[in-house]
Amino acid sequence: MQPPLLPDPAALWSVLDRIPGSLARNAIAEWPFYLMMLGALGIGIGLDLRRRRGFRGRYFSRGFRTDLIYAGVELSHILSLLVLVPITSALNQLLATMAPWLAIDLGIPAWLELILLFIFLDFWTYWYHRALHGNRYLWQFHKVHHSQEQLSALSNFRVSLLDRAVNVTALSIPTFMMGGNYAMPILIVMLLQFHQLILHVDVDWRLGWLSRIFVLPGFHVVHHSTDPRHANRNFGAVLAVWDHAFGSAVQRGTNALAFGLTDERVPEGYVRQLLVPAAGVCAELRKDLGRLRAPAAAML
Repeated sequence: MQPPLLPDPAALWSVLDRIPGSLARNAIAEWPFYLMMLGALGIGIGLDLRRRRGFRGRYFSRGFRTDLIYAGVELSHILSLLVLVPITSALNQLLATMAPWLAIDLGIPAWLELILLFIFLDFWTYWYHRALHGNRYLWQFHKVHHSQEQLSALSNFRVSLLDRAVNVTALSIPTFMMGGNYAMPILIVMLLQFHQLILHVDVDWRLGWLSRIFVLPGFHVVHHSTDPRHANRNFGAVLAVWDHAFGSAVQRGTNALAFGLTDERVPEGYVRQLLVPAAGVCAELRKDLGRLRAPAAAML
């Protein structure tokens, strides 16, 4: 008997019924993550105060308040429990039913398979990130993240719900292939989360040859730069080796950077940004339909 492709409604309701208690327990248990987030934010604030660099414009802006809301929603796990977890569950069941041959059994120790899973996911994420920038339709989901003009650690959370759903869908395939059922040690999870937060702090840290292996803040903020020389560069998530290997790496330079979008605008505000991807996709569809109709009209 094949497993159902969609979660059982009774089981889903049972999960929803436990959400309030789960949120309360998470709020208590995840205090190290809150401290880590405050630490990354504090580093950015300290650097801006030391350099006397746009402190008020960055941390008292409407954009920062929007990022703060994104952070609060993310840390509450409400959307994850209501939307992303069901999507992930449904996709895993679908893959297990329709494409079980995708699952790879390497027959190696769990710790080694975890390392390979990390490398494979980071490699997959690099190419997926390139696709987000290279495809007009996928860009509509990703552009909200790039709309922030005053980067801070909290800008890491600026990812719309539809973008999160697309990301979960894209990452479900490599996770299923590698059997991503391992619980990472809490220290590793914290380091990875801190890494993603600190990447959005505008500071040009360099660690010698390690800078060619790992993505550092000075490398990633270039990816958010409006300078034409930096367009569609530095896609790496954790490892910078993919950018160097596939010709998408570019150095920061010595000039101050400006961030945001260059040829379009995204409305500021968490609620207003929820539908930005859908509106963008509809606009691109209208453009393509217009191009298809033009030759037909010319023939009449």
